[in-house]
Amino acid sequence: MLMEFANARLELTRLPELEASQTLHLAGAQVHLFGRPGWLVNYRELAYEDDPQAIAAALPELLAGFLAEPDQGRHGLARLSGAFLMLIARERRLEQVITSDELPNLVYWHLRQGQVVITDHWQDFLRGRDPRDPAAYSAPNLRWFSARKTCIPGQTWLSGLFRLRPATVYRAAAEGLAEQAAVYPLREPGQELSGQELYEVVGRRLGPGPFSLCYSTGIDSHHLLSSLAPRIKDVCTIYYRAPHQDQERSKEAAAALVNCLAAGKPYTPVAVDLADPGQVPFTEHAVLTDPFAAHHSCSMYRLFAAAQSQQVVTGQNADTMQFFALTSRMGPKELLFRSPASRQSPAGRLYYRWSAARSYGRPPLGGMLERRMLLGLGAQMARLTGPHGYWPIFYFKRIHNMTTGNTALFKNAARYWGKQVFFPYTEPLVFYVAAYYRRPLRLLLNPKGPLKARYRYLRHSQIKLPFGQGRPFRESPLFAQAAQGLDRLEPRLKAFFETQAREPMALVVLYTFARLALEGR
Repeated sequence: MLMEFANARLELTRLPELEASQTLHLAGAQVHLFGRPGWLVNYRELAYEDDPQAIAAALPELLAGFLAEPDQGRHGLARLSGAFLMLIARERRLEQVITSDELPNLVYWHLRQGQVVITDHWQDFLRGRDPRDPAAYSAPNLRWFSARKTCIPGQTWLSGLFRLRPATVYRAAAEGLAEQAAVYPLREPGQELSGQELYEVVGRRLGPGPFSLCYSTGIDSHHLLSSLAPRIKDVCTIYYRAPHQDQERSKEAAAALVNCLAAGKPYTPVAVDLADPGQVPFTEHAVLTDPFAAHHSCSMYRLFAAAQSQQVVTGQNADTMQFFALTSRMGPKELLFRSPASRQSPAGRLYYRWSAARSYGRPPLGGMLERRMLLGLGAQMARLTGPHGYWPIFYFKRIHNMTTGNTALFKNAARYWGKQVFFPYTEPLVFYVAAYYRRPLRLLLNPKGPLKARYRYLRHSQIKLPFGQGRPFRESPLFAQAAQGLDRLEPRLKAFFETQAREPMALVVLYTFARLALEGR
């Protein structure tokens, strides 16, 4: 889909979910819709409507409300869910861009000869630029990429290329697209929400299946195994082969076997061999699809290959929706001694959790919450959302953790194998309940306690067998092959990357990206 404005250009050529288009003429504006909302969300009844006629009938009214009163109308637009993009223009000039809650994380924008270009093809941006030149890369984002395996929200590590955030209203200006506001629902008057509703709405939008479950033996995956049992066809868990085995993954695979036998579900332990040259095409596909996320790409590609169903479901991001990703139990030992997995003191960990829980209805400015959880972007989040419930936190999580990183890894693998992936813990009603369920302070020490009390199952931490820890990823043939591939072509660029990034998985992505770019791929 190509569309030209006086000040902008749309170039969507790769994403089938954005192929459908229509134009609505409302209040003197042209609203161009790409893709289609798949659901109409009823936040009062905590229900979904997927009838296309009902969605089509609601669309003009919700858009008219936004055009008449943007600040209030954006909350109404949150009733529309799915993968779509809206451009609002007047007199052939693009004025605003509105992204949906499930906009693919592969839509970007950049400036070209004074025009804003919105594209789903980052390779087009790279043409005419020299990938050997360090100036082609954003040093702050390379460091962020190394530290967090993703980029600064809305940015990439290619200088001048920006990623569209989901659920956001943008204003078109001469200097590019500027974020105006987040799109999210306001709390229904008089509605009280609790942890019970949170777990009840998880997976409410899923169809009849059958599904393959990506299972990690955490309580969140086990909740899906139990609550979706009639729709689960098979279960898959990843582990790594020696000599690069990971102790925790090995225990998860063993515990999953026991839990799947108890549940009567077929189980496939998916072995990932970091010495197998067959992993390279998976890494290349991940980099060509989305080079701005750095994880063990080959592992998820192997899992999707093993999954028996065309639809895969995962408990990804469950920790965040339950208690802002601060969900580990703090018993007497954790309250007295510093955890080897955390640099914080026990008192600091407890204060961090308390700060997150009490931020309900407050702008999260300053202190540990701003610095550690929102990574210095608290003021920006507060400006875009306002102090409604926990929305400053959840909007940040949506544009940072949930559109890149592990979530991107699942989506890349699904595209490669032509399958669908579903994230029940990030459905619109889960966001809504999570944002307006005020966390009681009694959950600070054991946020998942109520959910764990529902089930008896084997946790990987209960396995006492001596699973050894293998050699690190940096010593794997997969890492060595990626490094040598770039070293042959451009050793100076390889050296530059190594001054900016240290994380091995991030380096593999950068090495592979540069090699493919230099080879003209």
